[in-house]
Amino acid sequence: MVILYCKNAERSATDISPFFSSQYLIWFFPIAPLITRQNKYVIWLALVITALLIYYEFPLHYNLLQAGDPKLVYALMARNIVLIALAGWLIEWGIITWKIRVNKQ
Repeated sequence: MVILYCKNAERSATDISPFFSSQYLIWFFPIAPLITRQNKYVIWLALVITALLIYYEFPLHYNLLQAGDPKLVYALMARNIVLIALAGWLIEWGIITWKIRVNKQ
């Protein structure tokens, strides 16, 4: 049962990965200094961790990733989770900022 679960997790990680292209992360770096919320260092750290995971996967070990090495598949899954969390934080920050602006009017 656990093996089946792990295989499904690996498969879903590799299926969703084309939607999370590494080029999207580069678009976040120029706007990162504009993030002024209280926990901005957590968001910056998430950007750095994601960039390091991308560097670990694609230039260094891409052939192993295509071969389905479990360690790299889990690194890819970790990268996707961090990107989803980062997007969630930024969306939440945008909603809170928008509510504050609307309430001031």
